[in-house]
Amino acid sequence: MLAPLAYYLHDFNPIIFEFFFIKPRWYGFSYLLGFVCGYFLVRKLARDGMLRLPIEKIPDLALAVCIWGVLVGGRLGFCLFYDLPQSLENHVTPLLWSFTNSFPYWGVLRVNEGGMAAHGGILFTILTLILFARRNKTSIVNVGDAACMVVPLGLLFGRLANFINGELYGRVTTVPWAVQFPSEIYAPTNKINTINPQLLEEAHFKVAQAAASSGVNLGELTNYQLAQLVRRSDEIGTAARIALRDILPARHPSQLYEAALEGLLLFLIVWTVGRLWKKDGMASGAFLTFYPIMRIIGEQFRVGDTSVNLLGLQASAGELYSLLMFIPAIIFWAYWIKKKSPCTVGAPTAENGMPGHRSQINFHGNGSRPPSPTAITKPYARSAPCSAQCESTHRAPSDRSPATHPSLDALSHAPPAPTSLRSQSHEYPRCIPARISAKNISPCSPLAARTPPAPAPLPPTPATPRDPSIHQPPPTPNAAR
Repeated sequence: MLAPLAYYLHDFNPIIFEFFFIKPRWYGFSYLLGFVCGYFLVRKLARDGMLRLPIEKIPDLALAVCIWGVLVGGRLGFCLFYDLPQSLENHVTPLLWSFTNSFPYWGVLRVNEGGMAAHGGILFTILTLILFARRNKTSIVNVGDAACMVVPLGLLFGRLANFINGELYGRVTTVPWAVQFPSEIYAPTNKINTINPQLLEEAHFKVAQAAASSGVNLGELTNYQLAQLVRRSDEIGTAARIALRDILPARHPSQLYEAALEGLLLFLIVWTVGRLWKKDGMASGAFLTFYPIMRIIGEQFRVGDTSVNLLGLQASAGELYSLLMFIPAIIFWAYWIKKKSPCTVGAPTAENGMPGHRSQINFHGNGSRPPSPTAITKPYARSAPCSAQCESTHRAPSDRSPATHPSLDALSHAPPAPTSLRSQSHEYPRCIPARISAKNISPCSPLAARTPPAPAPLPPTPATPRDPSIHQPPPTPNAAR
């Protein structure tokens, strides 16, 4: 077993810098960094055509998710899922109906009491995306796919901020990379003190003696002030570090485990699924399925927020909510995997001319502009399924007449599709190349149905006999030919 001095004593400062009354914290900076990274990644998805939403709508989407999904949802999720059952069990007034005469008046707004809940943020983000998609008349699943592909980055930065704050620490262990968290003496998880009060009094006495020998009168220190002394580089800080090393247990840095699982690994999985498996519901299904798995794995090393009895087994509230999330998530993902998405040949996207994008439909394969603006702005009618198109593409040219292809004949007489993208927002063109040219237009495509037939060749003009009475000009010299 390693000696206690071999463990790292957590001494990170949660404040980035101090300038008069300005004291930005790493926790808030992590949220800002997650929002900025998510915004630019969502813009990239829109430019690549994976998110069927105009570029000018991206700021509205990001702002709605940040405010209502993450901030409001995360805070209300903590008050509903964690503080409410724990307060009712301990006969304490919950934050939801705790009101005072001083600012901020409502317990939910007292952010120094408690924190945020990831499950609440996910739930309210889903509700926000549903309302946003319905208001902007676009696909709910497609917008959800884009959001789920960037959300793990926010979880990554949030868990790193948890480690800097020294909160949500792990269980007691003897691994070489274990960490001792001074926050345990003033803000223990579940408000359960795990430090022997007598040993804590001795630590206070040793630090007061070291300060007195240096000519400094610290007065009566609180546990919070004692924990802050470990950041000092003088003799008082050295005495505080030695005193706390003797009483603090070594714990798993579970915040870093969860940052790697819920953040980095989950981001790689969901991003890869979304980029390679180009079908609606794949990225959101992967996120909703793998997040509970990553969370349950991380909970094995973390001190649970609230212990619950689950089928005779003691589990944390995070494990319970993750299990309840996993069951509908796997059903959702299986449904969208099984569902066959019809193909919309020539449908407007970011690659072939979706309104709001700078790309154009390429009819000639040489980057030329389309012959008519309606080829870009007017959505095409839905074509036959991919299997019928592939089958018709490999037939002989003589078999591609409207008589043998009812779908082509129907498309040629079909009424024009409405200009709104709502009717085709649930579809994504998957079985055609990104750029359309005259060589790769399927005979089932509306482009082929709308292409006018080639004009018939003109009949040859009969030769007129030459009249020898007409004077013929002299031949031109060879030098001028």
